Amino acid sequence: MTSPTTTKPLTLNLPPAAKVLYGELYDTLDPAYLTQDILHVELPGGIYIDVSWYPEHEPSGRWHCRVFRGEWENNLADLYTRDIHEAGRFIEEVSGAWAKVYQSCDA
Repeated sequence: MTSPTTTKPLTLNLPPAAKVLYGELYDTLDPAYLTQDILHVELPGGIYIDVSWYPEHEPSGRWHCRVFRGEWENNLADLYTRDIHEAGRFIEEVSGAWAKVYQSCDA
């Protein structure tokens, strides 16, 4: 794995209704990039996906993807993984599925 200064961010295929509020995912174990505030995605209906690394700055840690409604405490799903690509697939799948559900309810 290389530093984000020499690699591109992981490409996420998100539906148009998904909005990245901040951050990007990099395939790196550089402690400077392993923080608690890596990526935050907003989905329709007040659903959010938060991506963090725990423990912060520790290469032995893992990715934590949390899906919640409105407030952090209103947890809908969690994924813990050491595989950045698994985290990316989870974000894409949740975003895509929620966009479809929200779109069918909105019709």
